Amino acid sequence: MQETHTLEKKDWAAKLMAIAVAVFMFSSTLVLFAPEASARTGSDDYGYTFKDSAESDGPTYSWNEIVPALGGSGTNIVSFSTDGGQGQYDLPFSFDYYENTYTTWGNGGDNGYITFGAVLSNLWTPYHIPATQLGGPAIAGGWFDGGFCRSSNPNAGVYYDYQGTSPNQKVVVTYQDQGHWYPSVYQCPGAQAANALTWQII
Repeated sequence: MQETHTLEKKDWAAKLMAIAVAVFMFSSTLVLFAPEASARTGSDDYGYTFKDSAESDGPTYSWNEIVPALGGSGTNIVSFSTDGGQGQYDLPFSFDYYENTYTTWGNGGDNGYITFGAVLSNLWTPYHIPATQLGGPAIAGGWFDGGFCRSSNPNAGVYYDYQGTSPNQKVVVTYQDQGHWYPSVYQCPGAQAANALTWQII
């Protein structure tokens, strides 16, 4: 029974941590690792591993459009630049992650990370993972000092959607047209603000 539970836990982790990234800005730094797990070093002490779509046994790239203006059915939770957190939001399933079970998640403003069981604000400076600054379990898909400029990108913001039915549900969080705060969004509107990226956590 313990082995079955572990496999289910890894399956949910894989669904939430399969990160599809469409990069529209060359100067981006994306933090795509689970705590202590690396594609270069194998698994961590808990058996979690990181794989991207470039690896032969990695996930298949698939974009899930959830922005309503672009044909999706997601909910917008951030449409302006803020370091304040949003949530907590109920998960549509119980999520086992690093020996704990979570039923809620929160978004870290425009800074590119989500947390489980708590909402954290004002963490715009990224650190190497594992990062005690995040205070607990998190997925940092694009952790940097971000921002949104709707004057240049009218759909910019953070959106989420719950898709599928049990036992095959998934959570999709999209960061649409996320720019670096300086110099891009700081100069909003302007040519630099239009230089943004779009990515999502699934």
